[in-house]
Amino acid sequence: MKESIILVTGATGSQGGAVARALLKNNNRVRVTVRAASLNSAAAEELRKAGAEVVVADMEDSVSLEEALRGVYGLFSVQGMDDGSDSEKRHVSILVAAAMKMGVRHVVHSSVNRAGEQGSFPGWDDGRWNRKYWIDKEHGEGVVRNAGFPVWTIIRPVFFMDNLIPPKVPFIFPLLDSTNLITVFKPTTKLQMVAVEDIGTFAMAAFDDPERFGGQTMDLAGDELKMSEVAECLNWFRGSRIRAGSINEEEAVKKGMDPALANFQEWGNQVGYDVDISAVKSYGLPVTSFGQWLEKNGDLFPYGEDRTPDVGMAVVRRNTKEVQSEGDFSVFEELFAPDFIDHTPQPGGFKADRESVRTLYQMLRTAFPDFYAVIHWQTTDGDKVTTFKTYYGTHLGMLFGIAATGRKIHFESVDVMRVRDGMITDHWGVGNLLSLVQQLGKVIPG
Repeated sequence: MKESIILVTGATGSQGGAVARALLKNNNRVRVTVRAASLNSAAAEELRKAGAEVVVADMEDSVSLEEALRGVYGLFSVQGMDDGSDSEKRHVSILVAAAMKMGVRHVVHSSVNRAGEQGSFPGWDDGRWNRKYWIDKEHGEGVVRNAGFPVWTIIRPVFFMDNLIPPKVPFIFPLLDSTNLITVFKPTTKLQMVAVEDIGTFAMAAFDDPERFGGQTMDLAGDELKMSEVAECLNWFRGSRIRAGSINEEEAVKKGMDPALANFQEWGNQVGYDVDISAVKSYGLPVTSFGQWLEKNGDLFPYGEDRTPDVGMAVVRRNTKEVQSEGDFSVFEELFAPDFIDHTPQPGGFKADRESVRTLYQMLRTAFPDFYAVIHWQTTDGDKVTTFKTYYGTHLGMLFGIAATGRKIHFESVDVMRVRDGMITDHWGVGNLLSLVQQLGKVIPG
């Protein structure tokens, strides 16, 4: 067990709980604060059994916080939204002052993507968005940065994937049922999302490596999907028959959606999060796609039947993760049949055989050493597996005669792979390579 104590606030909530679990798995000494009423709650008991020290502290009471912070090296700070009494600003100020007094060395503080940018939001000057929310988030970051801690780190997550499961799903998606996912998000709006588990992963990494993560402000997202794509993923995993629909903000409120939530969804249409997911991946830490999150948590989604991905899907996923994203070509040998045929060979003189696919994969990984794919959804039809995914990477090597530009790229792909006897025998697909080379400022040679 590591000697330094890390205090986690909000540990019975989503973010604090994820951070506490990650730290405990990493063999850290973890102390968590709970309110007196929650001392014997199921969430507190779970953390206690996992090895955390559970103490009572009140965010309004500096004395109780100072006692909780006694002997603490690191602090994970997260606050709930304002309750109408300016509570968020007050709580972060009291907590930070107590931490400074007690000699805390490293604070990791959770905020939100785009905090501090609100003045540039379309409609901000007209009072279109939740001014208090954004001002409070910017204030919290400033309090942490300017307090004088030897090390601080700011984490800025986006919308939580975990909002699609209890206990939050009835409030966040009040117009969701077994057949419809109705939101204010427009059909073309892509919502960036993050798994709360990833917040824990990044917070743990920051405490583990203060030289690397000290003074860093890290935006976090793992995927971005339209609501129709979210519904498709849910249908694939749970066997449900949900269709996404869009209504305007006023209609949503009339149907029972909380006005602040409806306003947030309209903000997503007009402004939205702006995390560079490839930059998040570049830290080299696990980042969860929506499909990966579903594999871990989808059974908790309240509609549909359990549906375990079949053998073909598992094979295609191994190729995407272990070969394309991780560069393990020993797995390529295992997965691709000797008589493999590519029915849509790629530009640049590639043939339709197995060796050409290997060469293409290797070329992409040479050109983009951090090359990886995020699977958005999959479906099967007999022995054929259809996958929609987005590739990301940083251009650091030659590609189609284009010298390294250092640019970050992404391009989408839809492909079909036939899997027989556990091996990939055929491929049909469309990869937006034109978009790729356009992002690099070139055109594919004729």
